[in-house]
Amino acid sequence: MNNHNLYAILAVPGDYLAAGRADLPGWKQDMEMMEKALVEGLSFPAQQIRKLGRDGRCGVRDFVRETAGLARALGEEDLLLVYFSGHGSAGNLCFSDAPLDLQSLIDHLAGIRAAVKILILDCCHAGTFRTGGPAVLTMEDPLAAFTGHGISVLASTAEGERAVTGDRGSLFTCLLASAMCSRHLVRRGRISLQEICQETIRLSGMSSRAVSAIRQHPVWRSAMGGTVYFRVSPWKQWKVRAFHAVGQDFRICRVTPLSTTKTKRLAAFINTGRRMTDTELAAVTACAAAMTADLPVFAGSRTARIHRDRKTEVLWCYFGMDDRDQAGSLYYATAVWAASEKLRQTLYPKDRHSRVVESPSGPVCLTGNISYAILKDMQEERLSEEAYVHRLKETCSIMITMGEALIWLYREQENRALSREEFRRRAEPLAEQIRRQYVRTGEMPLPDPALQDLWEASDDTAGCITDLAVNTEKFLEKGDHVHQWLLEDSIRRYYDAVGRLAEKRPGL
Repeated sequence: MNNHNLYAILAVPGDYLAAGRADLPGWKQDMEMMEKALVEGLSFPAQQIRKLGRDGRCGVRDFVRETAGLARALGEEDLLLVYFSGHGSAGNLCFSDAPLDLQSLIDHLAGIRAAVKILILDCCHAGTFRTGGPAVLTMEDPLAAFTGHGISVLASTAEGERAVTGDRGSLFTCLLASAMCSRHLVRRGRISLQEICQETIRLSGMSSRAVSAIRQHPVWRSAMGGTVYFRVSPWKQWKVRAFHAVGQDFRICRVTPLSTTKTKRLAAFINTGRRMTDTELAAVTACAAAMTADLPVFAGSRTARIHRDRKTEVLWCYFGMDDRDQAGSLYYATAVWAASEKLRQTLYPKDRHSRVVESPSGPVCLTGNISYAILKDMQEERLSEEAYVHRLKETCSIMITMGEALIWLYREQENRALSREEFRRRAEPLAEQIRRQYVRTGEMPLPDPALQDLWEASDDTAGCITDLAVNTEKFLEKGDHVHQWLLEDSIRRYYDAVGRLAEKRPGL
């Protein structure tokens, strides 16, 4: 989100004399913590944060009037965050003078014009709400209007639980503010709503395990495709240097970085125009290794600093006939060249489809694609750009909708709204459908070179959703913290991938 599009309402009643309830001692600290977290952590403009209850009194009418007025003024690309800290009863938020039905508030916020609506509740019995089912991407929905649009609600307590508070403020607000300001969650200068919520839930779980008197299980539900990102620090995207070269019988189309902290590694994508023999491929590989030996192609500034004065130690070559093969990642052979015997022992495949061939630069390991001719025949179908994008949208709609449904089931299990067995019963068939659908995506014809970036972004998104399905199955099998972390990390990677896809083709 752009920072100038961020708006917030902080409603913090502490004086409950008129309602006949006990006053809350830490209301002022909650307001200060949340305002500081929004400004310093998420870069909200201070002048766009409206505070209700500065003197401890915050009535229902004041809150409804302020929320409705701001909602009418918001545009279609704005974000509204509403924070409430006070008393709560089953299904109600308790203001200084009277209660407000929580579900009515959520339904009202869901229908306002702003692109993103975030409701944060710090009160007792806050988890009794609904936001609807998982987000669904239809053929009519532009991806940009689906991703990061909708309503998300994070509540401090589940049904029947009491919120922990005191003179220094409430526990949940303290943990949430810590997550909002956490630098280790920032990636590429951004922090996501998903990671803020997950970190808050994680910290709350640690508190409950450490102190027996604390029994708070935050509830988080969203009717939102993907997630929302807050820009919190400057970030300049690293640009990988482009490289093209022409040899006697081949052309290097591009080179991509694969370096680790220990080894400088590259991949070269080469067109040969015809099918070459093993001896010819080994010679081309050796020639490509010489041409890229000093090439400064790196994935980021860290590997650039480590390897900028070193020669390439490993080169993978991917051989296609033409640009159409490269666009579809269809190769009739691959090769690996390594500079040392130690690396060859580690990296050279040892299977019946691979063979080592001598070259002027040492042994090269070649692997042929026995299915190349069959796949080439299958990919002779040609579509117009409009038809190809339409087919791609169909595939993405199916995969993304199933991915969102799987994430929704996982979160409901974490919210204790689904038992582990019910989660298993509903998630396993869905994960199987995702894996089968991913196989069917291979039936797409090869894209024209002009659509290669879009095809790669959509394929990356589908791959991340498939990883999500696989990690869900492993989590259901093992049920430990390691596999839970892998599952949550696959959710994060899916959100990143669908966000990149939406940036490439917003109308997809």
